[in-house]
Amino acid sequence: MFPVRYCCLLFSLIIFINLTPTLSTTTQPNVILFLIDDQDILLNSLDALSKTQEIFSDGGLQFINGFVSTPVCCVSRSSILTGRYIHNHVTINNTVDGNCYSQAWIDEEEPRSFAAYLKENADYKVYYSGKYLNNYGKGDDEDGLSYKNIPVGYDEWYTLVGDSQFYDYSLSNNGELETHGTDYTTDYFPLLQKNHALTWLKTYGSSSPFVMTLGTPAAHKPWNAEPQYLSYTTDDSLQAPRTTSFNYAGKNANFNEDKNVVVQSFSRMTNSLIEESDKIYRMRHATLLSVDDMIYEIYNLIDELGLLDNTYFIYASDNGFHVGQFGTTGGKRLLYETDLRVPFYVTGIIYN
Repeated sequence: MFPVRYCCLLFSLIIFINLTPTLSTTTQPNVILFLIDDQDILLNSLDALSKTQEIFSDGGLQFINGFVSTPVCCVSRSSILTGRYIHNHVTINNTVDGNCYSQAWIDEEEPRSFAAYLKENADYKVYYSGKYLNNYGKGDDEDGLSYKNIPVGYDEWYTLVGDSQFYDYSLSNNGELETHGTDYTTDYFPLLQKNHALTWLKTYGSSSPFVMTLGTPAAHKPWNAEPQYLSYTTDDSLQAPRTTSFNYAGKNANFNEDKNVVVQSFSRMTNSLIEESDKIYRMRHATLLSVDDMIYEIYNLIDELGLLDNTYFIYASDNGFHVGQFGTTGGKRLLYETDLRVPFYVTGIIYN
């Protein structure tokens, strides 16, 4: 099968299903996009999402060859938001100088986003919460790059300032700054994100067609699990998969003959670093359990609101992740399938 570079397909799919009447309804369909941060598909991270897998396996479609073009957060998200490749949106890294939420991005790319398109052409309510771009909201009021800036097209904006965080963060609540600390009930962002989405859906979900994007902090570091899932972070039965490339580095036979120059410079992990890889794997798993809960509750609410027959659900990640491959305890940015291949599922309206 040919690889599906999902950033562009995702954009095309959203546009198509929102501008084309369905055979089962006379109204424009809703779309809920779950955009996960740093989730692999090859290293079994979907094991943490049993309820989600059940939802998407019931009449859904899995793109088994879903790839991102660049396994770097802001670069890939720029493609997801605009449907454009890196040589067109020119976001080359996670810095402002690299066009990650620069003035050039605001002027040239935000008007091209699917949110702007849907608002202008299809009269949708458009909702965003969670991680947007790594440098969002970190600038000054004077330069227009602060949290007060709400990208064109969005009706509801509940978005983290900067990168993914679970505690000790700031967010833009429709242009107003909220700061949060370390108390679970008032500050744990996955909990707030879920409750905010549920409240918004109860208020607006039945009033007009909507597109909702939920950019979760999981499974990005710092991997803070909910209290009820902390036991998973110390469960020794959860280990990073020992793939053929696990700890395959520097001193392995023939290693330098078939690997690129960057990977050739890596060293094998010590036992303590292997333990660190397993710890990262467990912490990622624990944070994804909260994602599973959020998706389950949102799906059930859509059912309660009578909107299941008019709503598409999309599940995807901005890039993959490796844990122990080529002697690295954990990360991305490598042009191997652990980092490039991502989960990509669609379910929803069944045509009659």
